[in-house]
Amino acid sequence: MNMILIFPCQYEVKAPVPSACFRNICKQMAKMHEAIFDLLPEEQTQMLFLRINASYKFHLKKQLSHLNVINDGGPQNGLVTADVAFYTGNLQALKGLKDLDLNMAEIWEQKR
Repeated sequence: MNMILIFPCQYEVKAPVPSACFRNICKQMAKMHEAIFDLLPEEQTQMLFLRINASYKFHLKKQLSHLNVINDGGPQNGLVTADVAFYTGNLQALKGLKDLDLNMAEIWEQKR
């Protein structure tokens, strides 16, 4: 789980997309999935990845706030959106995780 906490802190919103940060986290999650999929029931695997995703979203949200990146449709928002699409596509491509509801809209600060 420590790997997941490190990546958002190193995340910078810049090209190329997908960013190295998101490519690495997807690679690590695929390796972990491969290691546990045959050991755990599918429901436990799904719950584990939902918890990991929740933690990742929390830390990514903090990093985006720190970088002052907002959901305004601008260029930085587009880069983040492309990275997040890459992440969700990779996660949902893993066996047994196709229907996982990742709810990535939570990474954006709510407008007040």
